[in-house]
Amino acid sequence: MPRANPRNALDSERHFGLGLSLLEAQKMITVEVKATLARGKSMCRLLGPYAIQSIVTCHPGLAKYLPWSQETYYSNYAVPIDIECMKELELFIGKLPGHMNVGMDGATVNSAQKLVYTLTKAGTCVFLNWSDMGSLKHQAAAKVADAFWIRSNAVDKYYTPLASTDVDNAVRGVAAQVVVLFKTKHDVTVLVLRDHSRYVDLCSKDLAKTDVVSGVVSHCKIVTDFTKIDRIQSMKREMLRDGHLEEGGESGELVLTRIQVGTMR
Repeated sequence: MPRANPRNALDSERHFGLGLSLLEAQKMITVEVKATLARGKSMCRLLGPYAIQSIVTCHPGLAKYLPWSQETYYSNYAVPIDIECMKELELFIGKLPGHMNVGMDGATVNSAQKLVYTLTKAGTCVFLNWSDMGSLKHQAAAKVADAFWIRSNAVDKYYTPLASTDVDNAVRGVAAQVVVLFKTKHDVTVLVLRDHSRYVDLCSKDLAKTDVVSGVVSHCKIVTDFTKIDRIQSMKREMLRDGHLEEGGESGELVLTRIQVGTMR
């Protein structure tokens, strides 16, 4: 007598077909991440119990696809969104009328000195690139070569001629040599402009010497120093664990600027 084929119990979605595919789930999660980024919030907000309950209530089939770590949200969703936005921004800038300006300035990023480049065209200003000179820091020839390469790539990338470059006193000599290279190699005249926005910036930094601003900064420093005490941090972690607090950013101080230096004297 032939043996009957046993029937599997209808207890899994493989017998009925997927109710929600992974691709559809990723599209829905991407929308949630975009909304979070548009509000300027951290990805850890999506890990809060109320946020998860709200998402699952609206989309019950999404529960098993939700990431359970901030790193997963960043790598799988925030980074692709950033790349997509950059491509759209590049297309938008390429369609704007007129020529472009590329500014250059030195800055400290992640405790390392870098050259930061910004692009301005038709009233729109975006971050362009940054570079680290490594062992060639403070060498004019290396800065000139780097600045020329960055600007040449921007011209090719955005299909837009370079009209000018705005700099401060520290790099005006480098900019002067860069425009000579553009004239020699591309037969293009590029103007060296002074960065007038720095004058406004200096005015705002001088406000740090006033009593009202220095008082506010001093009181803020007292609060941040208190919240960074190890015992206070332990109390915060326990309250987060017990659900009395929602996950948020860590307290800290910005890199010392002329504002902070002026207020702390």
